[in-house]
Amino acid sequence: MKFLLYYARVIKSFLVGFLGYLFFQRLSTDLQYKAIRFFFFLAIISILLDTVYSLYYYTTIGTDKSVWALYSALKVSFLYADKNMVAFTISLLMVLSNRFFNRRYMFFLWFLTIVSLSRSGILVNTILLFYFMGFRLIKPSLLIALLITLIFSVILVYALDLSQMFMDRLSLNKDLSMQGRLGLQKMGIAMWLDAPLTGQGLSGFEQNFFDFYEGGEETPFPHNFYIYILSEQGLVGFMLLSAIFLIIWLKLFKKQLGMLIGAYLMFGMFLFNMSEYHFFFLVGLLLAFKPKPEPLENSLFPTISGQ
Repeated sequence: MKFLLYYARVIKSFLVGFLGYLFFQRLSTDLQYKAIRFFFFLAIISILLDTVYSLYYYTTIGTDKSVWALYSALKVSFLYADKNMVAFTISLLMVLSNRFFNRRYMFFLWFLTIVSLSRSGILVNTILLFYFMGFRLIKPSLLIALLITLIFSVILVYALDLSQMFMDRLSLNKDLSMQGRLGLQKMGIAMWLDAPLTGQGLSGFEQNFFDFYEGGEETPFPHNFYIYILSEQGLVGFMLLSAIFLIIWLKLFKKQLGMLIGAYLMFGMFLFNMSEYHFFFLVGLLLAFKPKPEPLENSLFPTISGQ
């Protein structure tokens, strides 16, 4: 019965997305834009308030200035449960900012990613930032915005006496979690190779953990979405899941929202649980989103005044 508990979250997440789709497709285009705007600013305000509170909490806890103490407060919002989910939520907001809002928000979101100290977030959201900016980064205004973001980040780190914590967190030889996660991923690969087509079955990583255990961290997840799927469902399950994501990506790509799936899959390299409710809810809304029709002057047919 373990798999019922294990995959209940995935089923509920898909259900939330489906209900969001059914609800959103009944709205007019203007109401859809307003709903997207509401989600965008609610998420930003939630993350900003929780981050400010966490920084305040950090500065008042005395000598125990660890990254875990700093971000123990980042569990208030319904949007995420830890700093990795903070960074993941920010990546979704970066996609929305590029599609619907002024792109200056992306630099602000990138700054919040740096403050979150999520290594996966810093990597993925930096890729997203440069992807959306592209060669336009050579524009002086964007270069200035990029430079100001970096300078402000450094100033904040030193102003709050966070420099040592940042260096320890981002140093691979001082953060033991990196070694533990690599060991878990090796175990996951070994489980997959033991049954390459069908894998170990639902919750198989947890149930067969000690058959492949060679020491280190003990957890039912390998901290890698792809290795997790391969180890439990093999190539058959992996290909089926890939086909589902490909179909969703093709539908969102037509609405200039394909990078929503791209961000999700990039985070899959680092996170073990990729079934966040707010992601599937957002995907459901955007699959039902009806873009406004292109204006006549942008069509292939010339206007009367242009003839």
